[in-house]
Amino acid sequence: LYSHQLEALNSLRAGMDLCLVTPTASGKTLCYNLPILESCLQNPRTTALYIFPLKALAIDQMQKLRSLCEAIPDCPLKIGLMTGDTPKEERMRLFVPNPPNILAVSPDLLHYHLYNLRRDDAKTWRRFLQQLRWVVCDESHNYIASFGAHFTNLMRRLRLGCDRVGGNSDKIQFICSSATIGNPTEMALRFIGRTEQEQRLHAIEHSGARSAGRTLLCLTPSNAANPDACKIIISWLQHDLSGIVFCNSRAAVKSLLGLIQRETQRQGLSYLAAKVAVFYSSLTSTRRREIVQQLQSGRLKVILSTSALEAGIDLPELDCCLLRGFPGSLMSFWQRVGRAGRSRHGLVMFLPVAQNSLDAYYGSYPEQLLSG
Repeated sequence: LYSHQLEALNSLRAGMDLCLVTPTASGKTLCYNLPILESCLQNPRTTALYIFPLKALAIDQMQKLRSLCEAIPDCPLKIGLMTGDTPKEERMRLFVPNPPNILAVSPDLLHYHLYNLRRDDAKTWRRFLQQLRWVVCDESHNYIASFGAHFTNLMRRLRLGCDRVGGNSDKIQFICSSATIGNPTEMALRFIGRTEQEQRLHAIEHSGARSAGRTLLCLTPSNAANPDACKIIISWLQHDLSGIVFCNSRAAVKSLLGLIQRETQRQGLSYLAAKVAVFYSSLTSTRRREIVQQLQSGRLKVILSTSALEAGIDLPELDCCLLRGFPGSLMSFWQRVGRAGRSRHGLVMFLPVAQNSLDAYYGSYPEQLLSG
């Protein structure tokens, strides 16, 4: 284990809440999976709730957790996943005959089930809350502005619901995890609702994981962002480099793909366009898995993505990352930067769009990207 993973394990064993803020790909998931699995194995009645803001992230993380459980001989634990795509009948089957030990949900589904807690068919859900001992808020930097306010109220309702059905919300251990937050302790205390018990929260902000480092290249603000991005991507492909390109909208992603296809055909390099794929949130889970597998096998070299790949989902080691335009916040900027430079040194290129005021500012004063 890395030093921060061991620190997390010891603090959670001691009954603390945990606020985990270490860089992308530092092994945050293992920080809470190990103590929660240990707790559930020691007491099979224990339940844990994992809350994920993104559906693709939830699917990816629960697949890893199932793999971990499969490696445990005769593992008796039951793991469930509920997203907006999960049919109602399948949700009911998850709780028969007993609720799952670990259940992953989205905030909206949690809201729905708390709202319907008094219904007769919610008995199994009530049993889950009676035995609830762990709540994980993964990628918690997503809960900002009005969404963050709603999420804070949702956590309050979760604690009230737990107490109302005979559970004990004071015994629940909360874990907030993210890679990019400026005020992690304050945010975690708001979500947990224990602002008067700050001593109960253990914060880990330093990673013991190995990092290969990266070079950040800030380009001059561009009046032709797509053509410039296209040249960079074709250059990567010609040098057999793998990479990810972040755009700020699905339209920009599709437009860039079309430009790459036309430009490679014009240069007689059409075979390179087959190594590029687009990724956005409304793709089917089958297609998402397919893209990641093709990236692992080397059939794909470059992914053009919206913010859908900004957080959580693990990708194979990438050589390069291109940010076509500033994403609107430094949190998102550093989430995207973290996609390169994990086990080997990576190159990150920031291509500001001249027509955007924030882009033009950071393009002219790149040192400001590193200062806040």
